[in-house]
Amino acid sequence: MFNEILVFMSREKSPTTTRRLPRARSRKTRACRAWFSAPKVVFHALANEARLCIVHELSEADEKCVCDLVGCCGLGWSTVSHHLSILRDAGIVTDEKRGQQIFYRLALPCVAEFIHCLQLLDSGTGSQVCCKRGVS
Repeated sequence: MFNEILVFMSREKSPTTTRRLPRARSRKTRACRAWFSAPKVVFHALANEARLCIVHELSEADEKCVCDLVGCCGLGWSTVSHHLSILRDAGIVTDEKRGQQIFYRLALPCVAEFIHCLQLLDSGTGSQVCCKRGVS
């Protein structure tokens, strides 16, 4: 049995060098990918519990300082700053420096409304309350 395994392992097959050609992308495919790039970045930024907590806190106030967000989220300064930079890069929040402090506010308040709508759907009351606006 051992010899059969050695014989099987010693067989050298010539490597096949088949190269895949890149798929030709139509203009429609490129336009579709460009259209989805902004929502993809926003959803990726919101795919973290700490960042959702930050968005929730910013939705309840006009603006907050980093020190306020550190206290409410229960995270360290560097962690909150890192999450805020991801949210800022995604265009969800904007910042304004005043002296030594940086204040953040929601640039996309619709994100907070969307999260609230999802929470209503989770509780079972959202199908009648939201997500029907603008649909005829």
